[in-house]
Amino acid sequence: MKLVLYSGGSFEDNEELNEAFVNMLPSNPAITFIPSSSNGYEPFFTAFQDPFKRLGINNITTFFADKEFSAKQLNTLLQSSAIFLSGGNTFYFLKVLKEKGLMEPLKEFVQQGGILAGMSAGSIIMTPNIAMASIPSFDCDDNFVNLKDLSGLNLTHFEFSPHYVGIEELDRELQEYSKTTNNPILASPEGSGIIIKDKHLVLVGETVLFTQGHKTKLV
Repeated sequence: MKLVLYSGGSFEDNEELNEAFVNMLPSNPAITFIPSSSNGYEPFFTAFQDPFKRLGINNITTFFADKEFSAKQLNTLLQSSAIFLSGGNTFYFLKVLKEKGLMEPLKEFVQQGGILAGMSAGSIIMTPNIAMASIPSFDCDDNFVNLKDLSGLNLTHFEFSPHYVGIEELDRELQEYSKTTNNPILASPEGSGIIIKDKHLVLVGETVLFTQGHKTKLV
C-alpha cells in the first residue's frame, strides 16, 4: 500500500512531501488529478502541476468524477502511476465518488500497487470515515449535499485532521471526538503530512495524536 496524505497549504509549502511522493513513482510516471469539483478547478490544477513539473513530472492529467465518463476513461485513470484526490468540500467529493461507483476501483487501484495521494478533503476520504470534515465546528465543511453515509475508503487505521492549529478550542473538540471512536486521530498542520509505504508509516512535519480523550505530540 502506498499513500500520501497532505494536510494542506500550497504545494510550494510541501516540498518534503512532494519529493517523497515523486520518489515513490516509477520511471516515466503518469499522475491523474481528480478535483473535488469540476467547477472552477483550473487554478487548483495549475497549482498542483507546477511544482511537480519542476521535479520532472510532465504527464499530469485530470479526471472529473462529477461528470459523465466512459469505461475507457475510467480504465485510463486506473492505469495511472498515481492518483491525487484534491481538497475541497469533503461531503460533496465523497458523495460524488460513491454515486459514480469509484470507491471500489480506487481501493483496488491501491491494492494493486498504485499510489493514492490527497490533500485535505482528499486525505480525509482515504480514512475510515470523514467525521473530521465536521471538526472544528467553527471552520468545518458544509454538508450541503446531506450525505448520510460518511464511510471513507478505509485505507488507514487512523482518522486524519488536516490544517491543524494547536488552539484550545480545536484541541477540545478533537479530544471529545476521540472519546467516541476506536480510531486514533492524527492531526497535521499545513505543510505536514503522512506517508504510508507498505507497512511503514512516516510522519512529515509536526503531527499530534488524539486518542481516548488524550493529546500527544508525536513530532
